[in-house]
Amino acid sequence: MAEQATAAREEVDKLREAFEKYDTAVEKLRQCKKGTQEWRDALKEVNTVVANLIREFPNLAGSLEISRDQSGQIVIENAEEVMQEAE
Repeated sequence: MAEQATAAREEVDKLREAFEKYDTAVEKLRQCKKGTQEWRDALKEVNTVVANLIREFPNLAGSLEISRDQSGQIVIENAEEVMQEAE
């Protein structure tokens, strides 16, 4: 029983870290001037982080509200809600 609780807590910690990476990548993108190489690199990083999150946590794929904005950024609309449910 304790092992299951520890495993569940570790999974939540991993998920939290993944969402923190997403938040960091999005913030970096917001700080870049749109259209620059730095911005394109940051956009690619955001989208990669989202793809990795879905790959690492496939059971969440159905819970995530994901869209793509005009610039091509993959956006997780309900990241905070999903994180709260996981905790």
